[in-house]
Amino acid sequence: MNLKNMSISMKIVLSFGLVLITTALTGVTILYSDLELEKNVKWTVHTYKVLQDTDRMMAAMVDQETGLRGFLITGRDSSLEPLNSGEKTFDDAWKTLKSLTSDNPAQQSRLDAIRKQVDEWQRSVSHTAVDLMKKPGSEEAAREIERAGKGKSYFDQIRSLVAEFKAAEASLLGSRSATMASAGSMILFSVILSIVVVVILAGGAAFALNRLIALPIRANVRDMERLQAGDYGIDIAGADRKDEVGMISAALLAFRNSLAQAEAARREQAVRDEAERQKLERRERLAQSFVTNMQTLAGGFAQSSNEVAGSARNLSATAEETSRQAQAVAAAAEQAASNVQTVAASSEELAASVREISGRVFHSAEVANVAFREAESSNARIADLAKAAGAIGEVVSLIKGIADQTNLLALNATIESARAGEAGKGFAVVASEVKELATQTARATDEIASKVTEIQQATDGTVASMAEIIRVVGDIKSISTTIAGAVEEQGAATGEIAQNCQQAATGTQQVTDNITGVGRAAEMTGAASSQLLGLSEGLSRQAGDLRQEVESFVTQLQAA
Repeated sequence: MNLKNMSISMKIVLSFGLVLITTALTGVTILYSDLELEKNVKWTVHTYKVLQDTDRMMAAMVDQETGLRGFLITGRDSSLEPLNSGEKTFDDAWKTLKSLTSDNPAQQSRLDAIRKQVDEWQRSVSHTAVDLMKKPGSEEAAREIERAGKGKSYFDQIRSLVAEFKAAEASLLGSRSATMASAGSMILFSVILSIVVVVILAGGAAFALNRLIALPIRANVRDMERLQAGDYGIDIAGADRKDEVGMISAALLAFRNSLAQAEAARREQAVRDEAERQKLERRERLAQSFVTNMQTLAGGFAQSSNEVAGSARNLSATAEETSRQAQAVAAAAEQAASNVQTVAASSEELAASVREISGRVFHSAEVANVAFREAESSNARIADLAKAAGAIGEVVSLIKGIADQTNLLALNATIESARAGEAGKGFAVVASEVKELATQTARATDEIASKVTEIQQATDGTVASMAEIIRVVGDIKSISTTIAGAVEEQGAATGEIAQNCQQAATGTQQVTDNITGVGRAAEMTGAASSQLLGLSEGLSRQAGDLRQEVESFVTQLQAA
């Protein structure tokens, strides 16, 4: 199983589990060795007690011999006190040794042999000599028993048996001391090994947790800071992981993509707005140029009209009828021209405005819809990010609880080791190391909790920003609806223009009727027309220039 894909709680449980298992195994080993050591200490104390009672038993025999000799020398009953007390002490010591060595048949046999020799010595030597000393006239016989060396023979055998008994106990003491030393070495080795293993496992766990959790989270924080600064080209690492860090990275990756798409849409819109602005500027320049040219041509027309007026005054006598018809034609033509110009200008401007507004409304609606969908998607992803941050906070709380519990266990272990005294010092060192590890884990957990809090605060700010973005996009959609209503109003204006066009057609028909009358009058003024021919040619050229200028303006305006 890949450690990266394990959940944070599983990583922490695995890390502390290895340390706890190692500590538990070490504790079992130390406990077993301690039990063995305690057992050997008990048997060693038992052996020393046997040796002590053996010496007490032998000292009691010496007291009996000393009391007997003193009584043989002095004949006073007070000299028998060591003999009597020695017999009691011997009996007590011998019984104690029989009880202490009840599990050792060889030592039981040696004690029985010692008892047999002591009983024979008491019967054959001490009691016989005391009885003889108490009979008048038999004192020398009692002393002769001692001088014959019979008591010494018994004592030599007793000392030999006691020495053999003590040698056996000394052998047991040596083997038990060796076993104690081995158990102590085993405890020391287990403690040292456990410390080394726990330190290695704890260090490895700390390194792994830092590498698998802390470092990726800090990398995500740096990525968030770069996204906040507007750097949308960064690579989000860890999105392929299956743990909580991978969930954060995946949400951050989706957030980065959404921000990048929104920024691209904003830039495209800025480019389109700039193109529209430049287009409007070109149209404004063309319109200004058109106005200037029209003013120049109008001046030319005015001059030519003055010349025509002079010639017309010369023809007034012969063209009265023509003048009347011309006035009617002029009025109708002026009305028609005015209507047609108004209609043309209004139609062109309204057509352009309608096309422009329609295009912008359509584009604005598309942009608003895209922005609204992206904002809602980003808001949902940020909400997921906030939930993931909350989940990490819960995991961090769990980690801190485990660390506190570990610290408490280490404290209990320290107390128990203190109760154990000298034998628990090694375990106290292990407990202190575990306590220090729990403290370090708690501090690291506090740092992770601080970072998680910063992530949650940044996420909350981002959620508020996304709510504001959604509100602004909603306003844009409302504005688009308003613009659509304006387009409908432009359609109504276009209907009015159509009505004006109909009126212009009626005026044009009147002009046609009047033109017929003018034609009849023109026959009467044929002679005068030749005088105005030159002027008409000049006006014709200027009219052609005006037409070309208008056509050029319209063409450029449409191209713009």
